[in-house]
Amino acid sequence: MMFAFIEQPIESKIIDFSSKEVFAERKQGNIQKAYKMAQQLVQHNPKDSWNHKALAWCLIDLIKQNPQEQYIEQLKQIPISARDDILEKSINFAIKKSNPLNAEINYAKMLSKKKQHREAANLYFKLLKNQPKNIELQTSFAWELYYLTSENLKKKPINIDNIKRYFLEYFKLQTEKPSLLHHCFLRASLKLISNEEIDKKHNIDFAKFCQQWNLENLNQDDYDLSTYQTQSGETYELQPLALSVFRAALKNAMELNNLQALAELVAFIKTKIPFIKSDHIWLQWDLAKSYHLLGNNKVALDILLPILKSKPNEYWLWDFLGDLYFHDDNELAISCYCKALLHQKDINFVAKIKMKLAYYFIHHEKFDRAKTELQAIIDYKQKHSQKISEEIQELSREIWFEKSIAAHNNVAFYSEKAPTAESLLYQDLPWIAAVLGDTFEHNDKISRKLFIKTESIPLEISVPDSRINLKTKNAGLPIKIKGEWNNNKFQIYLVKIRQAPYTNDIFSLFPAVVDHINTEKRCIHLLINEQIDTTIDQTTLPFIPNLYDIVNVHISQHTTKDGKFRYKVYHIEPNEDLIDARHLIRSFKEKVRISNGMGFGYESDLFFTPEIVQNFKLTTNDLVCGRALKSYNKKKNSWGWRVIDISLIEKNASSNSFYDE
Repeated sequence: MMFAFIEQPIESKIIDFSSKEVFAERKQGNIQKAYKMAQQLVQHNPKDSWNHKALAWCLIDLIKQNPQEQYIEQLKQIPISARDDILEKSINFAIKKSNPLNAEINYAKMLSKKKQHREAANLYFKLLKNQPKNIELQTSFAWELYYLTSENLKKKPINIDNIKRYFLEYFKLQTEKPSLLHHCFLRASLKLISNEEIDKKHNIDFAKFCQQWNLENLNQDDYDLSTYQTQSGETYELQPLALSVFRAALKNAMELNNLQALAELVAFIKTKIPFIKSDHIWLQWDLAKSYHLLGNNKVALDILLPILKSKPNEYWLWDFLGDLYFHDDNELAISCYCKALLHQKDINFVAKIKMKLAYYFIHHEKFDRAKTELQAIIDYKQKHSQKISEEIQELSREIWFEKSIAAHNNVAFYSEKAPTAESLLYQDLPWIAAVLGDTFEHNDKISRKLFIKTESIPLEISVPDSRINLKTKNAGLPIKIKGEWNNNKFQIYLVKIRQAPYTNDIFSLFPAVVDHINTEKRCIHLLINEQIDTTIDQTTLPFIPNLYDIVNVHISQHTTKDGKFRYKVYHIEPNEDLIDARHLIRSFKEKVRISNGMGFGYESDLFFTPEIVQNFKLTTNDLVCGRALKSYNKKKNSWGWRVIDISLIEKNASSNSFYDE
């Protein structure tokens, strides 16, 4: 008769021992006696976890001696709350060792080690019929299914039916999730769906696979970038696993027109995008297409526009934008198609777009233009020995086609219509005054500096020179731009020439003082005010300034990688107009106070260096006339005035007569 635990204490004779005595009897080898004592303790007080622990250890000892079924069943019923880590492991080990299928299990493991995975899988499958709830058997069987899947993925051709059967069997099992094993199946399925040699009609339904796999089982690491090192030591960065899975699942659901799975995927992925630690612009593109297929063009449009702003020269994005507007605003859709055709002239890529325009022209009875589009496709396909579709052949046999005269192209029409499409991206953005800068080479690409007008100092940015679609690109040219900040980078969209009275008109002229010259590095340091200072290469100057000279400069600001502002000299010239620079260098007449070899002004924050004091033999109460430079005291963390030269001294002045001269 099977032992059953009693939930409430029972009335019985007084028990004058505890679990400590049970453990003592076990230690002396009196297992049967200890077992009976433990049974009485559990019956008397089933809420005491130590009573259950004592019984469990007695059962483990008995199973080692004689693995009877009643002992095993009693051990399985030990409450989870009474099991610590050591006891849990010991219980599992005892149950495992008592398994009557151990010989066959060990044989299956041996087959697996010899890489005879098919034989091992068949044996595990047979054993599971006897013990269908054995999780360890299920896990071992699952690993063999994965090994068989991996072997099949290496074969040519891949036996897709076998892999589908392995996946089917795997999803019937109750293995641990998430786990390494579970992720192995996900990676195998991703490799399978990405194999272009397999006919899409025969490949797996990856969207359905992801539903069965449950994407909630993705770990945080799956959203991070990873690295891969080749045998030659080269390291490559790999996009997050989650990103690869999301894109493949969306693509598969769209190809199969599985709208239910697609709707569930986009809803899930939308919540996970913030966790993806990499650029995911192409995932956004997949989501835009998904929402369009689901009939939600508004959300698709909201996703598409930022992508198009970052990639305004991609024809296929303009084509898709046209499709989003096609039913609501056909004229706007046509302008998008025209914009696409201006960016891509290879008919091999844009034949479908040209067909859309052809039907538009036919609808509006502009048959010459319609024939121009169709004839361009026909000529291209004939030249490249490609099949002409029945649709095009039927159109070419119509009467209007025979009577119409094709033009060389419809580029003028494209150019006329395209600005309407462009305005969709930038209509809400203001024009910003700017100035063209010079070009420079970076990573084998030509970039150009731009200076954007701000409320204070022009901001320097750099953009690909190809984005400046102007006939004239002289440095200093006044322009106006439309753009916006995106991830700490300024994304430029439109550029036009701006009417201005002179070049570099957004720059203000600032006086600056040469407060230091590094002859060794051949650079000079300029102080502009208490907030702004910068350096400039002496060899680039059109003239040679001296120390403490006042110069006039145009300056720009830029942001470093760590987010700090830095300043550059854009233009420098002598201060011939005598712009006021008294905030940088000034004359003074003041009594001096000497302390510890240094001098200080009585009435202002003048500072006389020890060298000045010694060279001019200054003493307290001397009345001094000279010049002082604005300077920063690092120790006091404050600005003051440092005396740089002295022109007149009245020793030990008793009055302020010096001031009255």
